[in-house]
Amino acid sequence: MKSRTVSSLNFRSLMLAACSLSAPMQTNACTQSEETMDASSALALQAQSPAPTGTASTTQDSADALAQPAQDLLNRLRRLQQLDFPAELVALGMPALAEGGLLAVNGEAHALVARALFDGGEEEASAKLLGAALSTAERPWLELEQARQLLQRDQLQQVLDLLLTRSGARYPVRHAQLPESWLYAARALARSGSLQNAAPLCEEFLRLAPLHPDADSAWHLLASRALELRDSERARQCMERGSYLSNWNGVLRARRLQVERTPNDPLPRLGLALTWMEVKQFDRAQPHLEQLVQEHPDFARGWFHLGEIRRMAGDFASAGKCYDRTLIADPGHGPSRYNRALLHLQVSRPEQAKRDFEVLVENGQANQPELIGTYLNLARIHLAAGRTDAAQANYALYRDKGGTQPLEAKAQ
Repeated sequence: MKSRTVSSLNFRSLMLAACSLSAPMQTNACTQSEETMDASSALALQAQSPAPTGTASTTQDSADALAQPAQDLLNRLRRLQQLDFPAELVALGMPALAEGGLLAVNGEAHALVARALFDGGEEEASAKLLGAALSTAERPWLELEQARQLLQRDQLQQVLDLLLTRSGARYPVRHAQLPESWLYAARALARSGSLQNAAPLCEEFLRLAPLHPDADSAWHLLASRALELRDSERARQCMERGSYLSNWNGVLRARRLQVERTPNDPLPRLGLALTWMEVKQFDRAQPHLEQLVQEHPDFARGWFHLGEIRRMAGDFASAGKCYDRTLIADPGHGPSRYNRALLHLQVSRPEQAKRDFEVLVENGQANQPELIGTYLNLARIHLAAGRTDAAQANYALYRDKGGTQPLEAKAQ
């Protein structure tokens, strides 16, 4: 039963797309510096090698090497940035960046605080942080934040000079492992009048970070490019995807805020987990559900959705235990009983499955549209046991309620 949780640029001639959505591009006549033109002319070949996923390897290694207190603090700064709490971020982050501080040599922390300062109008203080003498491994974070600020000032050529690579480089943008590098370069190109050159960078950004808070803007740029090519259907699809992600990210932020403000309330944390499950990010939903059932062991819905995640991961034994806990907390939770019965069938325990299905019939839950499979599975269990009359009776009930699957098939 399914869970009912519920690239490349060439400014002088042709641009070869990095993804299947891209179309061949026409000669671009926009003016660029010769340095930028040289860098971009090599991108048609570079686009054939997609950027590695994740964050820059050297920076990630550095982050992984942080002592636990420093890692916890960095995670908190990230959280404050996600929640859009700039004042709190600055208050917590500035002491950590001072000489001898927990994050004094961490580039990501410098960039997070610099961003909060810049967005709060403290541009001089932000610039000072971005000028910190950090190691080469930590510089990408600072340069990306610098590019973001340059975009806000509409200094497009400086963004391109900062982010586009020289001819012969492996990737068309510097810091290619960091998704924002692709997005910021794409925005600068689009605002310079070069949508055809921005499109493959948007696609690579979306490959690296499909759920990024700024993913909607990349889809909208792709929609604009599609309209430029007179492809109205693709433009519609891009706009729809962008709108969906804009709404989804809005819900995600709202759920995070609710958890931040009422950490002991189980419903906001459940909502946050379900938001991740909606986009099949089960590994990000699972820790929230695990914390939820640890803090609220009688919260049936938490156990059920944790069971769903483990069932979809193929961990049937653990999923069954979660459904057991759901039914202890709420014996009338029909989906858990139904899924537990399916797990019994999965491991060849038809009599135990039959007992759960019969409970659903007795309490009337088998008549709910999402649970009418109860009758089909009972029919198949009876048929396999040679109880033909019982099988036909249950199958008739299944068909009466709108079921369409055949009787003689493996129980599911």
